[in-house]
Order: sequence, then structure tokens, then C-alpha cells
Amino acid sequence: MSSPPMHGNPLTKAIESIPDSLQLFNLPRLEKAFEYSFTTTFAPIPSGASDVIEFYIPESDFYIDPSETYLYFKAQIEQIKTPGSDGKPSTDAKAAPCNGFFHLLFDRIDIQISGTPMINSFCDSGFKAFFYTLFNYSACVKKTILRSILWNEDTYRHIDKRDLPSANNLGLNARYDLMKDGALCEMEGRPMHNFFLLKQFLP
Repeated sequence: MSSPPMHGNPLTKAIESIPDSLQLFNLPRLEKAFEYSFTTTFAPIPSGASDVIEFYIPESDFYIDPSETYLYFKAQIEQIKTPGSDGKPSTDAKAAPCNGFFHLLFDRIDIQISGTPMINSFCDSGFKAFFYTLFNYSACVKKTILRSILWNEDTYRHIDKRDLPSANNLGLNARYDLMKDGALCEMEGRPMHNFFLLKQFLP
């Protein structure tokens, strides 16, 4: 069935409105669509592959906010002693995580809804997350909130310095101090995927 033709300019029949940012003296609108909200935790399920982390979220009567979905885990760098020329173990090699270490742990993210595959990110989620964080957050946020994904910017013109501790790269030193000597580091962040940038709630 086709819709009836429209005559004249449809904008003349539109209802005038004022942006919320300009309504300085009016009471805010009362939100009645939400009764309450809560946060829940899902643990990964067993997977047949050793390099795959899989989550299953069962159907329920609640809505999910993709933009408020976060991953939390712990990681550490294991120091492996290499044998020296005399056959004895040499000193441990020093290592530090790269900037934005949280996102660079994943090379791809696959999402299915009701068994239907969504748009997947192929081998670029780490790079996308790095540039998204670099250009979309202020310096203040990078120095505070984004510490949770191990964001410590490398010093300009010294990003290729790999000596530890570095005499010039302050960001590398900060990440090295967090995870040196096999220290366990807790990280939490939002997965970098277009699905988790949605503002709509999903049932």
C-alpha cells in the first residue's frame, strides 16, 4: 500500500521546538521510560580454542546498553631466563607493555545476536582503538580514566626508544613500572567495536 502524496512543504506542518541546551529556566523533562538500572557480570564460557575468549549473554526481560559494556581482566608479563654462553641462566630480560595495552591484546572481535553474526573487526581492532583514543579524548582523561587500559603516552620523538628504564620515554617507564618483575596488572575498558558505540538499548 502506497502512502498518500504530500502537498506543499512538509516543514510548514512541523512542530516548533527549542533545544534543551537553550531551555535555561524550564524544568527538565521527567523520564518515565526507565524504572531502574543495574550492572551485572558475565564470566567467559569454556572455549575449544586456547586463544579465544567467549561470552554468552542469555535472553532476559531487560535491555542491554552496548555503550556501557566493559571487559575486566588481569595480566602479567612473565620473565623468561635465557641461558648464557657459560650455560648458566643470565639475568632476566626487561619488558614493558605498549601504549593502550588493553586493546592491543585482541586482534579481532566477533559478535552474534540470536545466532546471527554481526559486523566483525578483522585484525584492526587494536589499531582502531589506538587512534580512536588518541584523537577523541582530552589530555586530562588520558592521564586519569584511561589509565585503566594502560594508556601512558610515549614521549614525543622517543617512541622508538626500547631501553628500560628509558632515559627519555616517560610513558614507557610508567608502563614498565606497573608490570615489572611479573607484577599482576588489572585492566578494564570498553571493547573497540562499532557495536559497543551504539546508543540504542537492545532487548
